[in-house]
Amino acid sequence: MASILKVDTIQDQSGNNIINESADTITIGASGDTVTIPSGATLDASGATLTLPTTIEVDTIEPQSGTSLTIGASGDTITIPSGATLTNSGTAIGFGGGKVLQVITATDSTQRNTSSTSFITNSNTLSVTITPSSASNKVFVICHTTFGKTTGGDYAAATIFRDATNLGGATYGLMSAYSDSGSNRMPGCMTILDSPNTTSATTYQVYYRASSGGADLNWGAVTGVITAFEIEG
Repeated sequence: MASILKVDTIQDQSGNNIINESADTITIGASGDTVTIPSGATLDASGATLTLPTTIEVDTIEPQSGTSLTIGASGDTITIPSGATLTNSGTAIGFGGGKVLQVITATDSTQRNTSSTSFITNSNTLSVTITPSSASNKVFVICHTTFGKTTGGDYAAATIFRDATNLGGATYGLMSAYSDSGSNRMPGCMTILDSPNTTSATTYQVYYRASSGGADLNWGAVTGVITAFEIEG
């Protein structure tokens, strides 16, 4: 047979309230008390509304299950106070895309020449190596140099390779210069938005060729520049 104990207040032997009920509000303990939930016990408030103090001080908040933790709800504003530091040691995603995540740049001020009719490069030709943080991210590459033909007739071409892949046309690459007679050298710029689909180290490097005669890069020892930007996908 079940029993019911009806009281408004439970006190300890010293007359201090342990549990007190008033106007449908139950108070456990009093100011200055420590209320302990024993190890192995479960405090289940999943079906109730839990009102917490304005300030909660903890070192770590972890999700109850899985690996996803949600802060706030739709329409909420999450504020980082002035003077606080938000440190990201992982991968920042879901911020709408288009953010620049890292920038890698390199220069070369050595005048280079080739008579090869196939796209070639050498170890010191303009190149950058970048490691994307996500396979869905893109890499924007821009290169500026002085480029042209060393002899008259036909054309010279330059392009950007991603590792062993030519990102430009097989014949004219991403940039070409033509000369009817004599030499023809000019500033040149190449840009490409690439989707490498990898999180491995990826090298972007300038290749160049001559249809005949010779082709120059960084003519006059003008400093060429190549820069790669990782763009959040």
